[in-house]
Amino acid sequence: MNGLKINKLNFSLIFIFFIIILWIVSYVMIVPNYKDIETKKNNVNINTLLSNINKEISNLKKIINDYSKWDDTYNFINDKNGAYIYENFRKGTSTLNDLNIDMIFYTDKSNNIIFNKYTKNINVLDKNDLMEKVIDLLKGSDNFYSIESIDKKLFFIIKLEIKKSDEEGDSNGFIYTLKNFDEAYIKNISYIFEQTKLSLVKPEKAYIETIENEYIKNIKIYSYFQNKKIYNNIGFFSENRFLFNLETINSTEVLDDGLTVTYYYNFIITILLFLFVLTSYKKQKSLLGYNEQLELEVQKRTQNLNNSIRLIEEKNKALYKLSTIDSLTNIKNRRSFFEKSKELLSKANKENKNFFVLLIDIDHFKKINDNYGHLTGDSVLQEFCLTILSIIDKEEVFGRIGGEEFCLSIFDKDEEYIFNLAEKIRKKCAENVMKINQLEIKFTISIGIGSNENKEEYIDEILQSADELLYTAKRTGRNKVIRNI
Repeated sequence: MNGLKINKLNFSLIFIFFIIILWIVSYVMIVPNYKDIETKKNNVNINTLLSNINKEISNLKKIINDYSKWDDTYNFINDKNGAYIYENFRKGTSTLNDLNIDMIFYTDKSNNIIFNKYTKNINVLDKNDLMEKVIDLLKGSDNFYSIESIDKKLFFIIKLEIKKSDEEGDSNGFIYTLKNFDEAYIKNISYIFEQTKLSLVKPEKAYIETIENEYIKNIKIYSYFQNKKIYNNIGFFSENRFLFNLETINSTEVLDDGLTVTYYYNFIITILLFLFVLTSYKKQKSLLGYNEQLELEVQKRTQNLNNSIRLIEEKNKALYKLSTIDSLTNIKNRRSFFEKSKELLSKANKENKNFFVLLIDIDHFKKINDNYGHLTGDSVLQEFCLTILSIIDKEEVFGRIGGEEFCLSIFDKDEEYIFNLAEKIRKKCAENVMKINQLEIKFTISIGIGSNENKEEYIDEILQSADELLYTAKRTGRNKVIRNI
């Protein structure tokens, strides 16, 4: 009897000991791994945000470079002819909006302002004072492309020398462009974060890490975890002069999910361990040898169960991807696209919202396959999809419905947004040059736009309308956007 009491005490102590070890090991070895994963995910998000800013500067630089290395611009600085202004900036034109900038002005080599134009987005009373301050700030640089602060307002600023198109001879002036860098812009590019705050005040906590990217040479970062959130203070500097700070906030989803999984697994293991200890104790009374065999059997079954669960999870993930994702382009397949688009169309009709379908076809795709081979054709399809994904919002449904036919469904957007988006996609594809096996390949696309303007109940009706417009685009020369709006 005393032996049984001692065995009960021993088994109880062993059980408690292993439970304590289990929880200690979980927090010492497993939880930090989830925190590392969360940190890596956060770093990727920061890099994505900075990459979006870099892309904006690069695009502005590319656009303005075309103007600065144009013979007409060079001649305008010399003779100040009105034809150049009439052609490019006459009243009623939307050149600045088309170029995605808010202000442009030209100066000669003596920094005398020759011409300027701006949009209503430049919320500064004295535009001349703003231009003079920009000139004074950048007077030591012939070429400049970055972000600067003028009177507590932030702008993308591009300054380039004006030269002839062959770049022979000296510069005869400068071209400046400004674009607002404000809360609205930040909100547009920081969708990967739950909250983003722009501040011109340097935070109290010191930055820890310094990084350098292509256009902004001095960026400092301080990240920390607090109350199930991960915070980033991203400081932007012009050399050593503080410009602004971006504070981003995200939930620690990976860490929280990891803790939840750890709790569940520990609970399950605790139950299994308890059953195991109880069974071992009962069996030990009659046959100690059988206890050892039983322990091995429990371990084997536990391992098999874990293996089975893992295999089932892997199969489920593979089957889901196979049923919804196009294997070549990694976008929605025909079935998945139609399911989601039908939902959006039904919702649009119920809520009296707009619903549009862009039917997109790659021009002369058969020639690409015939001339370069199907592998190259596949690469063109993949590059095309990457181009589209870099432009559209995550709420917009993009899928492949045929060989080189793709569809884009958009809910609750106005007609102007849809047409501008279609034109942006078309232009981006036309400007893109793919380099494959030392070959430079360009392609264009044609787009037909259908909508639920007549409260169509079926997606096929809208697709038929879009297909007819796509055929019109093909028949009238390709590389076009045709709409029925």
